[in-house]
Amino acid sequence: MVVDESVRGDILEINNRAYDNTPFLNQHRDKFANFGVAISGANCSVAARVFLRLGLLPHQLPDSREISR
Repeated sequence: MVVDESVRGDILEINNRAYDNTPFLNQHRDKFANFGVAISGANCSVAARVFLRLGLLPHQLPDSREISR
């Protein structure tokens, strides 16, 4: 599981050539694994920690049935 927050992958140059905002990452793109744009369960740290503790699966997001409760 990869956990990241606060960065939209679709507006980074490394994932979208329409932007010019991550020149360092773009220059070194062959030196690391880029998993690209992924689903986000929430937009804050509190919710991200809940997902990690409860183990929600991608197909359970968004948690409209409140499985996490």
